[in-house]
Amino acid sequence: MDKGIYILFDSVHYVLRGEKMLHKAGFSVRVRPVPRRLSSDCGVCLLLESGDFNQALAALPDNTIPNAAYRIVGKEQYQLIWSQERTE
Repeated sequence: MDKGIYILFDSVHYVLRGEKMLHKAGFSVRVRPVPRRLSSDCGVCLLLESGDFNQALAALPDNTIPNAAYRIVGKEQYQLIWSQERTE
């Protein structure tokens, strides 16, 4: 089972741009398929394996803002921790 935070974007283009920018900033991220329980327009997302999500979000350029972020809390269990509509 993966551990960390899934970060969802509108398109594969944004996923790849986000991956590049977060690697440059020193974050451990991988491109992963979006889990079945979560939805995404493009089918892939980033898995932030370590590091603080708010710092990772700040490292992304303004034109590469994700749709949502979910913390992995168990097998196929996720907690919404951030979305464009609301932040916690």
